[in-house]
Amino acid sequence: MNNIKDNLNTLFFKCIDTINNLDYIIIKQHGFSNGDLKVLPWGKDIDFLVGEDSFDKIVEVFKQSFNNTGCDLYIDEDLGRVKLRLEHEFKLVIQFDFTKYDHFYSKLFISESISKSVEKNGVYFASQETDFFIAVSELIRNPGKRHHLKYIRSFFSSCNFHDYHCYPKNVSARVTKQWQLRRIIAKLYFKRRVNKLKRKIVKLHQKNKKSTDITDISVRTIDTIQLFNQQRDEHGNFNRFDVIVRYLAIESYLEGNDKGWIIYNKMQEKRSSNKNDGSEIRFKNLIDSVNENGFDPYSLITTNHAGSMVDGSHRLACSLYFQRPMTSIKYRKHGIVDYSYSWFESNDFNDEELKIINDKYKELVIKNHAYYVAILWPAVTEHFDSILSYFEERFTVLSSNDFDFGEDFDEKVAGIYECDNIEDWKVARKVNALKQYGTDVRVICFDMSNDVLRKKEVNGHPISTSMEKIKKDIRSKYKGDIPNYIHDVIIHGGDNFYHTKYIANLLDLNR
Repeated sequence: MNNIKDNLNTLFFKCIDTINNLDYIIIKQHGFSNGDLKVLPWGKDIDFLVGEDSFDKIVEVFKQSFNNTGCDLYIDEDLGRVKLRLEHEFKLVIQFDFTKYDHFYSKLFISESISKSVEKNGVYFASQETDFFIAVSELIRNPGKRHHLKYIRSFFSSCNFHDYHCYPKNVSARVTKQWQLRRIIAKLYFKRRVNKLKRKIVKLHQKNKKSTDITDISVRTIDTIQLFNQQRDEHGNFNRFDVIVRYLAIESYLEGNDKGWIIYNKMQEKRSSNKNDGSEIRFKNLIDSVNENGFDPYSLITTNHAGSMVDGSHRLACSLYFQRPMTSIKYRKHGIVDYSYSWFESNDFNDEELKIINDKYKELVIKNHAYYVAILWPAVTEHFDSILSYFEERFTVLSSNDFDFGEDFDEKVAGIYECDNIEDWKVARKVNALKQYGTDVRVICFDMSNDVLRKKEVNGHPISTSMEKIKKDIRSKYKGDIPNYIHDVIIHGGDNFYHTKYIANLLDLNR
C-alpha cells in the first residue's frame, strides 16, 4: 500500500506541473496537514475550483494519469462537476473533485476566487478569504461539519473581505459582519449550553438536598420555526397570535413608531386587570438586551409535552425577529395557553387590527418558510388542476406556480434533490425518467397543520409523515394514467422546512 501511495503522490505533482498554466485553485488548503505539500491527505478529498475554459483539459490530465495505478478508479460526472475516486480493497485512498460551477458556486465566484489564488511551491491554492466563504457555505448546508466552524472562528478576524464582489449563492455579503457570523454558528453551540444547564440543575438539587431525580425536567433545543409552527389547537389552527402581536411591537420599537405598541398594549390590558403592570418597559428592555448582547442561553421557553408553549412568548417573538436558528426549551407536564384568532375577535379588536395581525402571521409563515412544498412533475400535466384541488380541499394553499424548466430541466431537478442527499446516479436516472414526459412542472406551497415528524433512518433528518401520506395518496390515484409508469415520476414533496427553504431559494418562490 505504501508503494501505491508513493506512486499516487508522484503522479499528483506531475499533474500539477502539467496544468500549471491553466486556471485552477485547490480549496480547503487547511486539509493538508501542517501545510506539508509533499504528502496528500490520504482518505480524504482534494477539491479543485476550475476555470470553465480549463476544465476539460485538467480533468483529462488527471483521468489519464490515474487510470492504471493499482487502485480502482471511479468517475462520477455531473453538471459542472467531475469526481475521480481512487479505492483500494474497497477503501477510499484519495478523491479529486473538480468544479467549474454548481448550485452554490457560480462561474463568477470561481473566476474571482482563481484570480486571488495563492501560490505555494508551484501549487495554486484558494486565498484565505475564499476558503472562509466556502467553509461558511458548507456550514450553512450542513451544521454538523464542526471542522468548518473551527476554521471560520480561527480566520474571521484576519480575513480581508473588501476586495470580494461575489459570494457562494447561499452566503449573503452580510456574513462579513460579526453578528451574522454569530447567528450561523449559534446552532452548533446550543446543545453544549443546554447540557451545561442540565448539569447546573442537578448541582442545585444536590446543594439544596432535594431529590436529584429530574425525570420531570427535560431540556432540549428545537428549530425556532418548528416551535412557532407547532403552536396549534386540537383542530390544527394556529393559536398563539399573541406572539404575532409581540413581533409587531418589536418592529415598531426598532423602527421608531408606535403602531405595534397600540395593539400590544390593548392585548396586555385585556390579559391583565392591572393596566400599569410595566410589561411594555420590561419588553423594551428585553429587546434592547437581545439586540445588543444576543440571547441568554439559560433563559428557556417552557412548553408542555405536546409542544404547546406555556411561557416565553416574548422570547419566541424575539427569536423570530432576530432570526435565531435554534431555541432552548424546557418541558412542563401540564399547561395550555390559548390566544387564537377567536380570542382577539371576542376581545373587541376591530377589523383593521385583526387584518394587521393576520397579515403579519401569513408574512412570517412565508418569510420563515414555515410551510411545505409539493412539486408536480410533467407526467401529470393533464391532472395539475385536479391535484391542486386535492390540496385546496385539505390544506391552506399559499401559492401555486407553473414553471417550464426547458433546457435547464436537468440542472433544476438535480438541484431540487440536492438537499435529499440522494446518490448522483439515482438523481440522473430520475431526471431521465421525468423528462420523457416534458419539462412543465407545478409547484404548490401550502400550510399543513398537526404534522408529525419522524427521523430518516439514513441521516436522522426529520421527515413529515403527513407529506409521506400525501405522496402515497396521489401516486396511488394517478399512476394508472401514466404510460410507462415508474415510481416517483408524479410528485415530489419537501420533507421538512429546511427543504422548503432550499427549494424556495432555488426556484425563487418568494420573489
